[in-house]
Amino acid sequence: MRTKFRLAFFLLGLLGSISASSHAQAVFDPRSSEIIMKFEDFDFAGKFAALVQKDEESNYFLVDVTKLPTQFELMYFLKLTREVGYMALTDHGLTKQKAWFQVNKKYQEAEILKMFSELKNKVEEKATLFSETEKEQWIKDSVSGK
Repeated sequence: MRTKFRLAFFLLGLLGSISASSHAQAVFDPRSSEIIMKFEDFDFAGKFAALVQKDEESNYFLVDVTKLPTQFELMYFLKLTREVGYMALTDHGLTKQKAWFQVNKKYQEAEILKMFSELKNKVEEKATLFSETEKEQWIKDSVSGK
């Protein structure tokens, strides 16, 4: 009788670990070498951002940061995305020409793409309002945490 219980618990444990590992495999990892290679030469076709991957919980967007030509514009864009609150820049091994954003699936693709476009417009507007000296000072203050 004890052997049957042990066998049952063993099988339940095995089933649980198989289920957990298959769930873990369903989650997208932008740091994996396969994903890095897949998106290294991604063609945005003139777009600023694109939805490129989905998993059970999130949508993953790539942003073409070459459309933010200065360090100020890139840093200001990243600041604005953090302020939005529901976008998270994920760690990745891609070149500095692209940035990953992981967004909860409850937000629609069109909504997020519109948000990226609006944030880019805000960045461009701010860049025209600031002098080069003000941009440099803003960068220094951002880096130092002021």
